[in-house]
Amino acid sequence: MNERRDLEIKEMSLEEKYDKLYDQYVLTDVIAIAFVKEKGLTYEYLEYSMKAAKKMLPSVLGYAFKVIKRLSSGRAFKMFVEGFLKDDQVTEPLSNTEIVSLSDQEVVIKTKNSVVLKKYRDIMKKTGLEIDLKEMYGWFNEPGKEMFKDLGFDVTVDSSHIEEDEITYIVKLKK
Repeated sequence: MNERRDLEIKEMSLEEKYDKLYDQYVLTDVIAIAFVKEKGLTYEYLEYSMKAAKKMLPSVLGYAFKVIKRLSSGRAFKMFVEGFLKDDQVTEPLSNTEIVSLSDQEVVIKTKNSVVLKKYRDIMKKTGLEIDLKEMYGWFNEPGKEMFKDLGFDVTVDSSHIEEDEITYIVKLKK
C-alpha cells in the first residue's frame, strides 16, 4: 500500500517557495480588494481588518511601547521606523529602500524599483482585476494607525506618493 512512485520532482528551494507564497499573498489581496470595492464593503472590510490586526499585536509589545513612549517619544518613534523597515523586507529588499529624512517626529521612506508594486501590477494583469494601488495602500495603513493609537501614538501615514516603480511613505507623529 505504501508503494512509492518515482517522480521527476525535487524539493523546492526556499526562493521558489517564497516566490509562490508571495504570488499567493498578492493574489489574495487583489481578489479581496476588488471584491470589497465591487460590493461596496470598504468600511466593513477596514473595520474587520482592524479587529484582526489588533488581535495579532502581542500584549507585551503594547505595554513595552507605552513604557518607551513615556520615556522618550522620539526613541519610540525611531523604534517604530526600525520595525517598519524590518517588516517591509518581507515584500521589498532593504537595498531598494532609503530613508530620505528622519527626525523624532517624522520619517520619509522611499522605495525605488519596488518589487511589490511590480508584483501587484503583474497579478492584476494576469487576473484582469483592477485596483487603485494608491487607494489600496491607504486602506492598508488604517489598521496600523488604529493599533498605534492604542499604544499612545497618533500617527499620520501618507503613502499616496506612488509612481510607476516607486513608493514614498511619509510617517508623522502628531503632537
